[in-house]
Amino acid sequence: SAPWAVTEFYLYRRIVAILRFFENGFDPFSKAKSAGLSSAVGSLEALAPRVLPVLDSPEASALFLSISLWGNRMDLSLWPAGSNVASVAGAFQGVLDAATEQLLADDTPAVEARLAALRSRGGGVVDLVVDNAGFELCTDMLLADHLISSGAAKEVRFRVKHHPTFVSDALAADVRDHVNTLAAGDGGSAALA
Repeated sequence: SAPWAVTEFYLYRRIVAILRFFENGFDPFSKAKSAGLSSAVGSLEALAPRVLPVLDSPEASALFLSISLWGNRMDLSLWPAGSNVASVAGAFQGVLDAATEQLLADDTPAVEARLAALRSRGGGVVDLVVDNAGFELCTDMLLADHLISSGAAKEVRFRVKHHPTFVSDALAADVRDHVNTLAAGDGGSAALA
């Protein structure tokens, strides 16, 4: 008879407690997150034609903000690892194309003004609140890279969960795994080993 949200939080908290996450750091969802990262590579490659032409343009910040914001629609609970890459990439393109229509409020101009102010001072520290591993974390990493390369940020701090609340929640270990896997350029296969 408990509300769904309470029940879901309780169930996942019990899973991590039973597996002693707080004692040994074992993330029971790490394999699913690694598989999600592996399947995200194709979707990231599909984004390249949209991103590359605007990298040095005034529209770049708005595009990277939109990619990071709407990356949340592609988390592992909606698009499980192993989903057809073409359908996921196509769905994300559709989300980006209709991005402004889906917003209740759009503060992009205010964010762009703040980023310009940071650039004029030589960059600042920007905190990104990270929700999910996989494609979504990759889109946050794209935004972080843009913030640093554009001069808006000297440092980007990823604010992640301290323990896995749900299946795809990003932890500090996931950020390290994503960076290492993407830097290795192996398409995520090392993360699945």
